[in-house]
Amino acid sequence: MLKAPTSISSKLYSLTGGNPRSIVELWRKNWKVKTWIQEVELNIKPFLEDLSRDLKEKLVKLIEDIDLVLENLTLRDKLLEANLITPIDRPCLGYTPEVNEELGIGEHYAWQILVYKQVLCKLLSNDKS
Repeated sequence: MLKAPTSISSKLYSLTGGNPRSIVELWRKNWKVKTWIQEVELNIKPFLEDLSRDLKEKLVKLIEDIDLVLENLTLRDKLLEANLITPIDRPCLGYTPEVNEELGIGEHYAWQILVYKQVLCKLLSNDKS
């Protein structure tokens, strides 16, 4: 058992959505959430650097509504390739999760883990290119 500190357990679930790989990554970092988020940022920066200004502007909009990704298949494909989003209308788990904007779950797509949405929002708001 990984024994996450109870003081951060709800935060862990909201950031990871219960994603086992992410939880193990946090455990390996001794539950230092800030350190883990900084690492996520470092991993996402190259993805953003490769996007055109137009795609970055579209990405800002879909942070609020993930299903807007259906309006730009190029951006959708890049996000899927980077494993930042996932289609949820044919999930492998055998069910379709309910739409939940707070958790980044749309009708057709969702963020792989919520922290990706939060990190992208932060990085895009700091991006002046």
